[in-house]
Amino acid sequence: MAITFEEKNDFGKNIAILFALALVAGAGVFLFWFFSRQSQAPVSIMPLDNEGINKKVLEDPFLSSLEVFPEIPPAGIEAPRQNPFVAASATTTAPAADELP
Repeated sequence: MAITFEEKNDFGKNIAILFALALVAGAGVFLFWFFSRQSQAPVSIMPLDNEGINKKVLEDPFLSSLEVFPEIPPAGIEAPRQNPFVAASATTTAPAADELP
């Protein structure tokens, strides 16, 4: 007598799993679209209002006393290492070892 195996048909179960996965993927795409659409700011056609800007501050004499930072050299050029915030470095103004008391 021959041994036969009965094949189980899980076609309905596979369709249900595929439908559930498609439903979850669709919900994910919808949520991504919904929240990305809300985060975009609306485009304004009206010009900006400049009434809140105090332009008299630009005429302040304090601004003329400010110094400009030195120019930054291009990336390919080796720049000397110095502190741009201090006029004289501590190593140049420190007394020599033989001058110490």
